[in-house]
Amino acid sequence: MMAFFDLCTCRALSESGPGPIPWTAIVEYADRAGLELDVEAGFVRVIRAMDAAYLEWYAKKAEAMRKKEIK
Repeated sequence: MMAFFDLCTCRALSESGPGPIPWTAIVEYADRAGLELDVEAGFVRVIRAMDAAYLEWYAKKAEAMRKKEIK
């Protein structure tokens, strides 16, 4: 979880909301943490899955807020 929170600081933000965490940032984090290559591959998959879930949650939250503002 701490790695995900740290990596969230690497995502680009725009008017439409947060973008995905760059793959390069995830791999660099894994390298700096000293993860073995086989562990790094799993780490990348887990972080990307967490990121996809976060972006889906954020999109739903943003849509609900837009609908609330329209009323």
